[in-house]
Amino acid sequence: MAQIEEGATTAALGTQLARALAAGKIPALASLETPFVDLPQDQVGFVYAKSLAAIEYLRDTFGMGEVRRMLKLMPSSDFNGLLQDELRLSYPAFEQEVTNYIVKRYGS
Repeated sequence: MAQIEEGATTAALGTQLARALAAGKIPALASLETPFVDLPQDQVGFVYAKSLAAIEYLRDTFGMGEVRRMLKLMPSSDFNGLLQDELRLSYPAFEQEVTNYIVKRYGS
């Protein structure tokens, strides 16, 4: 979220991100809820980019107001619960939507 607020985008890594996703080289979003310090060094940039792409997807699909509203709800619910309750998306469906978003924007 901080990256979005700073004006960052996935554009610089978009094509590489799409390729890495297609090759299965980036962990699923659900597994990224823990600190990134234990990730292999070659995945860190892509993991940040995928996380940013997930926020971009939410912003572009549901609006920044919805993203901020969900953030306010996070202390009382986990992200999976928020996806289910607020957006009616399962985590696997969200993962697929973000992947589709990346591939549509940057190719594969």
